Amino acid sequence: MEESIIDKINHIDWSKYSGVEYYEPKDVAKSLIDLILLNDAKQAEKVGNNILSTVGNNHAGTYYPAMIEAIDVIIYAALNAKNSVSSRCAFAILEDIYASFEAEMGNYSGSTDTELDNLVSEKIEALLPILQKIPQQNDLVDLIVGRKAL
Repeated sequence: MEESIIDKINHIDWSKYSGVEYYEPKDVAKSLIDLILLNDAKQAEKVGNNILSTVGNNHAGTYYPAMIEAIDVIIYAALNAKNSVSSRCAFAILEDIYASFEAEMGNYSGSTDTELDNLVSEKIEALLPILQKIPQQNDLVDLIVGRKAL
């Protein structure tokens, strides 16, 4: 199954999400594939930071339009990873995105900041029934429940 998700990542035209000054489409596929193949816990932080820096600006707490498709890959890794290292890294990325990131669209005209923020939030919130069954994901569950209560 890993091969098909890697094929999917490689077949996405990441350049169609250009529009933000620091976005480098050529780096997105590699960072997502690194997450799928991750099996060394010592590399997890590097892989997670790399994803947050290729599909967004990790230092500014923003994600770029490429998140429209990247979020599905990150969720796939969280739920279907071949090993727990990749899964934990993906869940950590989702938690970071949900807790403290927002859309940065630049000159991209395919959607608005609000539309992308809503898409990302809805996809992560849809995981709530699954997350509630995973004790290690209590922080993300608390974030989702807390935000929905507002």
